[in-house]
Amino acid sequence: MYFHGGFYPMNWSFAYRLLFMSTAFSALALLYACTKEFSCEDCGLSAPIARAGADRIAVADTVMLDGSASSDPDGRIVKWKWRSLSQASLKIDNPDAATTVISALRNGRYLIELTVYDNLSLYGKDTVEVVVPPGITPAPADTTVAAQPKRPPIAHAGQDQFLDISLSSTVLDGSLSFDPDGDISTYFWRLLNGSGQVRIPVPSSTRTGVTGLTEGQFHVELTVTDSAGLFSRDTMTIYVFKQQLCADS
Repeated sequence: MYFHGGFYPMNWSFAYRLLFMSTAFSALALLYACTKEFSCEDCGLSAPIARAGADRIAVADTVMLDGSASSDPDGRIVKWKWRSLSQASLKIDNPDAATTVISALRNGRYLIELTVYDNLSLYGKDTVEVVVPPGITPAPADTTVAAQPKRPPIAHAGQDQFLDISLSSTVLDGSLSFDPDGDISTYFWRLLNGSGQVRIPVPSSTRTGVTGLTEGQFHVELTVTDSAGLFSRDTMTIYVFKQQLCADS
């Protein structure tokens, strides 16, 4: 390079730095120009393919749906989801299984959608149509109640009674006895102690009398039995005594 009739001394270190920076900027510009915005089209991922099965005509009020033929080209299916697109009501037994059953079908057309998801959260959909001809109605619901074991009745002979010796009779009342199954069939009263003059005239009645009482304690037992022969017992005591009168002061 000339300067005022002579050579200007060149700084080669500075020149190399300029050349390097120019080359680097050119490479970055070329890289930016060749770079595209990322999209799934560029990544090559494929959504799974849902297969809900062939359309069919129902021969009963239940139909099996099979989505196990669904596939994924570059991954694996991790979730199935069935749902009805029709307004008519139906029941999907297990909507999250590859194979399921729809039931409670009536005459009409049902459109069922299957959605499958792969391990990359991509999904695919397919539908199947089920035609239910006239004459097919849902089976009646099973209202059978499992038989429960029989339970024994509960006897209740009433509260203990306290009588003045002037009273020789009273009433026995077992009406508070009950049976959890609601079927008491018999009552039976009997005297557990006392002389032969004490009697229960109608021992098989819910409410009955006891006569011939004298001073002392009388233990009475009530047995209640249900239609299955199960029973329970309860006792009560009648106290007959002479009252002490207070002397005048």
